[in-house]
Formats: sequence, structure tokens, C-alpha cells
Amino acid sequence: MSKSKTTLDVILATLRQREGTRLTANELSAKMVEENPEWAEKKRSKSRNPAIRDGGFEELRAHVQSEIGSHRTRIENHETLRMTEDRPRRYYYSKLSDSEELEAVETSTDLGGQSASISEHDLYPLLAGFLRNEHGVYTRRIDERKSRNTQGSGGNRWLHPDLIGFEVVSERWSETIQQLVHSRSDPSSRLWSFEVKKLINRANLREVFFQTLSNSAWANLAYLVTREITGKGTLDELRILSSQHGVGLIQLDADFPEESVFLIQAEERAEVDWTAANRLSEENPDAEAVFRQVRVYHQAGELTKEFWD
Repeated sequence: MSKSKTTLDVILATLRQREGTRLTANELSAKMVEENPEWAEKKRSKSRNPAIRDGGFEELRAHVQSEIGSHRTRIENHETLRMTEDRPRRYYYSKLSDSEELEAVETSTDLGGQSASISEHDLYPLLAGFLRNEHGVYTRRIDERKSRNTQGSGGNRWLHPDLIGFEVVSERWSETIQQLVHSRSDPSSRLWSFEVKKLINRANLREVFFQTLSNSAWANLAYLVTREITGKGTLDELRILSSQHGVGLIQLDADFPEESVFLIQAEERAEVDWTAANRLSEENPDAEAVFRQVRVYHQAGELTKEFWD
């Protein structure tokens, strides 16, 4: 007599057939019920809930989805089952270690069944659009290849953010308040720094976090941006580091950028470190152009929107 399939057995079999493909609990539960009719019918007949026992496909699928959530610890500790730390949580099968998975993502343009043919550089305009449209933050790409490298080989390591953001806070204020702030010489804008990664897991989380911290020393707000977070405890570790150093975290949705979310809010620095800003400006013409535009805004009171990405 064959052993009855457990929910974990069916999760494993369903994801193994789609190795590397990320499925939400909703998607996974639907595949499990569709592809395992005998297992599904047995589960339905044994249920004490009449809504499930006498219901249709959707009632059973919803029940299986809740069971997937209850198996979180087993999935976390499984050798080949993985799930993302961000939301919505996605489940997948992989034989790769964290380091191998990171290398595969960085050298490939296909991330587990998500939008294919997308690189880290492709994420920059998506992030720029999300920040501008949803939060009024104007951004400009900083190309590290343009740096002068006056500090010698390795002297500019972790100096450049991927994007610099400029937020005119006073745009949302009345004319009276804008004039009052200007007369008091109070800050009416904020500078943001963004470091973008395709994937953060246990293999690279500390490196990318401290890279973000290093290249944002001058900014009011610093954010690490990623498309995906995987690995047990990765997000918890990022929260601990953020509480210590003030760097925030954004999950970028490449398919629907407007659905991107701030997972961790950055701690605002009241003052810009102009010495650090000067170092960046001297080394990189893109950064110099950004700071020049910030100066023009504060002198003329007008934002040249065409300059920003």
C-alpha cells in the first residue's frame, strides 16, 4: 500500500517540475489542485468543513493555500524548497546554494520565471518612474564608468550610488509657507541615494548593505533597492542593520513598478555631508551635474524637470 502524499510532498513535486520558477501561494495552490486530482479529492472528502467538502475548486484551492502558509518553517528548512522574503511571498525549487543562485542571477537575464531579459541597468528607469510618479522624487543615473579615478585603483570603491534623487519638499506647500521657509533659510528639499540590486540573499546582504551605506554618506536619505529577497532570515537581518545605520529598503516590482513598496523606511539625516558630496562631485561628472542642478533650483527657485530621468 503506497504512502499517502502529504501537502509538502505535493508542494515539492509541483515546484520541482518548474525548477527556478517563482509561484505565489495562490498560483502554487491552484497548480497543486489541478495537477493532483486524486490527492485533492481525498483532501476534500476528509475535510470537516462543509464549505470545502461540498464546495468547488476555489474553496479547496483557498484551503490548500492556507496550508502552504502553515508549512513555512518546513519549507525554510528544506534542502531544495525556497521562498522569497518579500511580498507577495513566492515559492520555488532550486538545488543551488545562495552563492550559486546569486551568481546565476547576476550572469543571467531571466529571474525565475519573472520578466525575462531584464538586467540591473534595466531596473534604473523603472525605479526612476516609480519614485517620480508615486513620490515626487526626481532621479538621475550616476555612471561610475565616467569617474576620473584620481584616488588611484580602488580609490573610488563604493563611492558611487546608482541613482541620486532630488525631492522638492516645498512643492507640496502653499506659496506663503514656501516664502516663509525661504526667508528663514530652512531646507526645502532632500537628496536621496539609491543602490540597486537584482537579488539580495544571505550570500550578499551585508556587502550590498554596507556598499549602500558607504556610497550614501552625503545624502539625507539612503535606500537599498532590490527586485527580490530570498533566504531564511535575510529580511530580518536587513531590518537589524537598518535600525543601526538608517538605510532603507525598497522592493522594486519590475512588472508593475507602481506596485513597488518601501519595506523599510530610511532614517533621515537632517544635514547633507557636503564634504562627502564634494568628493563624489569631483570624481564623477554625472554627480557634478546633479549638484549643479540642485544649486540652480535653490538660486532660481525653479526645477529643470527635463534634466532628470
